[in-house]
Parts: sequence; C-alpha cells; structure tokens
Amino acid sequence: MQAVKATRGFVSRHLKAENHHKIKLLANKKLNVISDLVSKALDDETNSDEEFSLVLSKLNKFFDKKEKIRLAAKSSEGSLINRIKTRAIELVQKR
Repeated sequence: MQAVKATRGFVSRHLKAENHHKIKLLANKKLNVISDLVSKALDDETNSDEEFSLVLSKLNKFFDKKEKIRLAAKSSEGSLINRIKTRAIELVQKR
C-alpha cells in the first residue's frame, strides 16, 4: 500500500505541474491579446464601448478556459489514481 501512496503522490504532483504549465501558457496568450487591444485603444486615444467589451470578453474567456483546464486535470487525476489502485490491488491479490 505504501507504493500506491507514493505513486499517487507522484501522479498528483505531475498532473499539478502539467496543469500549472497549461494555465501559464493560456495566461500569457490572453495577456498578449488583451495588451494589444488596450494598446490599440490608447493609440487612437478613444475608448469605445466596443473596445472595452472586447477586452472584458477576452478576460472572461481566459477565466472560463482556466476553469476548464482545472476541471479536466482533476478528472484525469482521479481516473489515473483509480487505475493505479486497481492495478496495485490486482498485483497484491496475485501474491
């Protein structure tokens, strides 16, 4: 059982690191898009409702995608850990 706990910890840390990396990439991408939109608005010295709505829309999309990444990571962590547990139980029962 100690091996299962160790494996579970490793899998959990690996999936969290992968999840963090995906969110970081998404954040950088959305930050660039939002920065471009704000720069454009500042360059023409007008801030229309359309430009403001577009920035808010991009920000909301970021938060939605971030939450989807988190939910997917939790789901895959749970299923992977369950497969490891099942396999470990099978191996113990064969002994």
